[in-house]
Formats: sequence, structure tokens, C-alpha cells
Amino acid sequence: MSEDDRTTQESECLSTDTAQASRYVEGVRDEFENNWRQDDIFLEKFFPVCPSWKPYIEATQKRAYRASSSRWKGIPKSPNIASKLYTPLRMLMNDILVAEEESRQHPSSPEKASGRRTAPRKPPYLRDDSWSTKHVRRILATHSKRKRVQNGAHCPVTPTLFLAGAGYQVLKISWTATRAVAVSGISPIEIILDSDDLPAARNRVVASQPFNYHQYPTQFCAILFGLGSDQGDRIGFDKNFVMDHQHGPLLRTRVDSGNGLPNEVYYSIDDTLFHSPSFVGRGTICWLAVKLEDPHSLFVIKDAWISRAELAGGESEGSLLRHAQSKGIVEGIAQLEHFEEVTRSNDPNDLDTILRNRQVDTPAAEDLKLDRVHTRIVLRTYGKRLEFFKSKQELLFAFRDAVLAHRELHEVAGILHRDISMGNILINSGGTEGNRGILIDFDHAIRVGDTSLHSTKRKIGTWRFMSRNILEGKNPHTYIDDLESFYFVLCWIFMAYTGPDKPTPKTVLPGKADTGSDKPKLKPVLPGKAAWWDDEDACAMKGGHFASRDFLLPLDSWFNGCFRELAVNLWNFFRLRSLGLTNFVSARNDYDEYLGYIDQCIEAAGWGPREHPPDKPDGALLPSHRTGNETETHPVPTS
Repeated sequence: MSEDDRTTQESECLSTDTAQASRYVEGVRDEFENNWRQDDIFLEKFFPVCPSWKPYIEATQKRAYRASSSRWKGIPKSPNIASKLYTPLRMLMNDILVAEEESRQHPSSPEKASGRRTAPRKPPYLRDDSWSTKHVRRILATHSKRKRVQNGAHCPVTPTLFLAGAGYQVLKISWTATRAVAVSGISPIEIILDSDDLPAARNRVVASQPFNYHQYPTQFCAILFGLGSDQGDRIGFDKNFVMDHQHGPLLRTRVDSGNGLPNEVYYSIDDTLFHSPSFVGRGTICWLAVKLEDPHSLFVIKDAWISRAELAGGESEGSLLRHAQSKGIVEGIAQLEHFEEVTRSNDPNDLDTILRNRQVDTPAAEDLKLDRVHTRIVLRTYGKRLEFFKSKQELLFAFRDAVLAHRELHEVAGILHRDISMGNILINSGGTEGNRGILIDFDHAIRVGDTSLHSTKRKIGTWRFMSRNILEGKNPHTYIDDLESFYFVLCWIFMAYTGPDKPTPKTVLPGKADTGSDKPKLKPVLPGKAAWWDDEDACAMKGGHFASRDFLLPLDSWFNGCFRELAVNLWNFFRLRSLGLTNFVSARNDYDEYLGYIDQCIEAAGWGPREHPPDKPDGALLPSHRTGNETETHPVPTS
């Protein structure tokens, strides 16, 4: 291949990559709409020039900066293509990062930073006996396909230059590897060459004023010294991730000991179960973890940033689960091991919040509404999501026990879940009756009878599983809405699955494309009007479903017999209520009728009769929201 052909091919590849990246970046910008904020003193707050750095920065500038032309040496002045900047910029920034290392290793000997470096010093973390990896960072050249940084499917952006090894959370990312993995936002830390492509942050994007790194070389060095610092919390990493020489990176939690001093409990992260694909919002991430003091244990740790405005009138998931446990509910729901609002220090009042991390001393009222608190919940593990059922029996037993747990929460603990979906019901394969299906994710749960602004938040949940009332947004959320969501979960499985691990073929649904992606969104093929349960017309479609004289959902033939009869019975349960053809008696009666249909199916399938648990005194009484004439009478429990 001639040089001209090679240049033409590289230009074509660059053009294709640039066009694709532009689409991705545009999608990111759309998500960040109304979430941009410029902080005029951002650099002064987060990247000041520390006195201990000055001799090393001066030595670096003496070596690599030409004061007469006010430019860094080796950087092309007028490149005709962006790729000509990649290698010289990477080499310059890595040179500055090496100087930062030396400032830590020889803080009292700044003369060691002087002089011209003739060859790169072998990094200490290449020695097998060194634990220095956690303090060493390098810029990866990611512009070639061989060294491209992998990212999540939700936003497969490839940064031009990538700073790897930036904290204990990404310790496994080796800068010497040919491929790194971005695990937080577009990348753990990204050096952005285009001032329009601003880095992502939780809730709102904060950016500095753009500055010319040739005209301000000292500030440029201070930024890289800060990014390379061993103080990860300076650039947003959680100080509760600590390094242990024997076990590697550990997550530290603080448990109340009762004497005013917290006990520290450590967990080793085994795997990442879930990572929110959204750049804006709670930033939920779930890990599978092992408690260090019990190597055979297994827990799920859930981190999320909860809006302080949402907490007004509401409760955190940890608080609600703790209350449920105090009421004796130990089956059918996720069991809480530990809950905390994460602190930045040993001071319990030093909460880890967005505004504190951004050093906003006098926040405006608008900023306070957008502040978020870092929460951490440790839960005991159970099993797989409902759609991964291995048999009809396993599916139905898990479904029944999840509904039973919902009743116990409502009647005994006075808690309403409000986000019933296929992903929030787990199958506990080894569980006993009452504990074979587990309800999880209480992020949107409230106390029964809560009338705060938090409780009136509309359209909570997944569209395909939302009740008609919630889609309409007219009446308060009640237990009937959650029971309807259970019904839509069951119908979805009966239509979308042809057996265990056999979802229907995937196809493109009209008007459903992922933002910023060149690939259409794929979903299970659902016949008839059920395909529109995810559409803006979902409310009308579901209303028509219950208004029909006949049950018309085309269930898969694998779910014939008593399973079809179950779906018809539950459909009629809601149809009669929506048409006002049945009188409201009590929540207990509604739950008993609903569970009774499930038990009939279980018995008809030959899996034995299912007796209801012994009667309990009536708890909260709620009218059907279909009539709206009755008033609620219930005790509101307190924690």
C-alpha cells in the first residue's frame, strides 16, 4: 500500500469514527440538557498549585516548555488533522505525570526532578513486589483500533486520550493493557481536547472556563498533578474504597456500634451486577460482594445518589426495609444487612453530597434542590430475575410469594412498593413457601397514607407494567395499581416467552431507537395491541384491554390450560373493578381473591393445594381508586 493510499484509508476511518462519535456525543448532550453549569473558579478550587509541586512543575516546564514562543515543545502548531496531536500530547502529559510521581517519592529532594530525562524510568508498578499500582496513572493512546477503550453498550464512546488507573474502583485497568474498560460515565477520567465535550458528573455537569494550555502551562501541570495524585477523593473517588495488601481493593462500611463510634466492616467486590446507563440521576450501581470476615458469605451492595428534595416527605430504601424487618417481615422481600448515608470522614454529619464534593459553600436555592446524598445498602443475596425461570412451577411459585410479600408489606408494615416490574421480582430457587419469590428495589416505595409531594410523583415504574391509573396520573397510587402491575408482568411473560430461557425472537419496534446510537432498539415481538404497552398510547391500549367483553391477549401455547385460566381470572378481577361491577370491601378481600386465583392454578397444575396464611387483623383499609367516593382509614406506622 502506497503512502497516499494509507493516508486516504486513515482519513476515511477517521471520518467514519468522527461521524459516529458525533452522534454519541449529541446523545450525551441531549441527556445533559438543562444540567450544564460553569464554575468560574473550578480550577482554583480543585486544581490549585500546591507548594510541594512547584519545583517539579518548574523543572518540567524548563525541560518541555519553550517560554520564548509560549508553547509546549513538540506540539504541532497548526496540524491539518487532529490525529497529529495524539502522540505528542500523550507523551507530554505522561511526562508531567511522571514528575507528579517524583514529587511524592522525593518530596524533600526537588533537585531530582531537574535535568533532561533521556529515557522513561521503569514504572515501579511493573515490579511484582510493588503495590504502587494504586498511585500510578498514565495516559493511554486510544486512537488506534487496537487500543480502543471499551465502554458500555449504552454509550460506546471512545475517548481520544484516556487516563487509566485512577482509583481503587478501576484498579484492574492496567495502563499497559492494549484495551482498557471505561466503567463510570464516558470513562473513569477523560482528557477532553474539545472544550465543547465536557466531562460527565453526577446530577449536573460542572465545567471550568476553557483555557489555553500553552498560555497557562503552570495551571496545565497542576491539573495533571491533581489527576495523578494518590488522593483519589480530590477527583471524586470514594474514600471508602481502601487497599489491603492481602485482599486487594476493599469497600469499607460503617456500622453503628451503639457507643457512638462506628464499627468498620469490609467487603471484597466480586462482580458488578448493575450499573445505571444514565449519566444524570441516581447513578445506581450494584455489586456482588463477600464480607471479609466471612469468606463464604455473599451480599449485594447497592450505591445510589438520592435527591435531597425527594427525601422531603419520603424515606430511603434502607429506612423502609429496616422498618419492614422491625415488623417481622422476613420472607418475600430483600433482607437488609446494613444501610448508611455515606460520610466523607468519621464525622457522621460530614455526608457525602454533590454540593460538598463540589465545594459549594453558599449554594443557591436552585442548587439545593438538585443536591444528592450518597447512600449505600448491603442486602443478602437470593437468586435470579423472574424471566430466568426454569419451569412453570418455579415461575408461578415465585410470582405468588412476591404477591404475598406485597400484601404483608401493605397490611403489616404499611408500605406500598409502587414499582412492580419483571426486574424487581427475584426467584429464590432454594426458598421455602413464602420465600420463593423476593421483592426488591424499594427506591420508590412509600408509607401507606403518605400524602407528601414525594408520594404524588407521577408515572413511576416501567411503562409496560404500569397500571392505567398511574399512566393517566389522575388518582393516588394504591395497592390496586401494584396488583395490576403484577398482572401485566405475568401477561408479558405468558406472551413473550415460549418456555424457560426462550424469549420470542427480537425485532424492531417502530419509533424505538436508542438516543445517540446507530442501532435500532430490539424488544420481544409481542402480537397485537400488547406491542404498544411501551408506547405513549399504553394507557388507552390497556383501558381497551379491560373494557373488552373477551380476553384477547394472545398468550403463547406453552402457557395454555390453567395458566391461561389464571390470566383470564386476573383480567376479570380488574375488569369488574374498572366497570364498577364489584363493591369494595377491604384490601384484605382483594388480596385474598387475587391470591386465590393463583392458588387455583397451582392446584390445577398438580403441585398441591396452597393454603393462605392464617388471618391477621385488618391493617390499612384503602378504597378502590376506581370509585373515589370513600375515604382512607388506616394507621400510619412510624419507625
